[in-house]
Amino acid sequence: MSKNAFFAIIAGVGPGIGNPLLNQLTPSLAFTRTVTHIRRATALRFSKTYPVVLLSRNPDNYTSIVQEIESAGGRAFGITADATDESSLTSALETVKQKLPGATAAAAIYNIGAGFARKPFLDLKAEELDKSFHSGPRGLFLFAQKLLPSLLESVPTSPTPSLLITGATASVKGSANFAVFAAGSFASRALGQSLAREFGPAASTSPSSSAFTQELDIRPFVEKF
Repeated sequence: MSKNAFFAIIAGVGPGIGNPLLNQLTPSLAFTRTVTHIRRATALRFSKTYPVVLLSRNPDNYTSIVQEIESAGGRAFGITADATDESSLTSALETVKQKLPGATAAAAIYNIGAGFARKPFLDLKAEELDKSFHSGPRGLFLFAQKLLPSLLESVPTSPTPSLLITGATASVKGSANFAVFAAGSFASRALGQSLAREFGPAASTSPSSSAFTQELDIRPFVEKF
């Protein structure tokens, strides 16, 4: 693989936002949107020099996506791993190095939620808060520490090396009965802001730098905010 080869890696591919997010990383796509969900309208396509790595604890969540990408002429592979567990994530990234020798990350996407739970506050257990922080900010912390060195290595030659963090309205608004979800989501957002301010200046050396964003606020049409 050439010195300037890149890959995208997505942690958390499943029936939620992960599949539509994959579409946004492809060179050619179309969406068909309904009130309840988004479906693909075109096959996923990737160039062979920009493969995609999919991480999920359940291989059923990525198998069909990998097949779809490959049938369209792209390159992708899935790894069964828990991105919130340091040893599991480390092992997964070793697999990436073996499969894509010499490649560096052009995009790293953390798409694991902060333990969604809707419950009255007085009915909550401390363990539920721990779970929210484990999958939210703690998982993001591990993922970012592992991928940022590769992203920084890509800066001189990649147009837009990016660490992307998906979130929810709970990261900016703590609604009633969503205490633990909001706590974990807020914390993930705070960590993302800190990382953007620390590492954003490094990306300004990217060949095509003309603008940047710290947060992009997009909501579905039917959502009450």
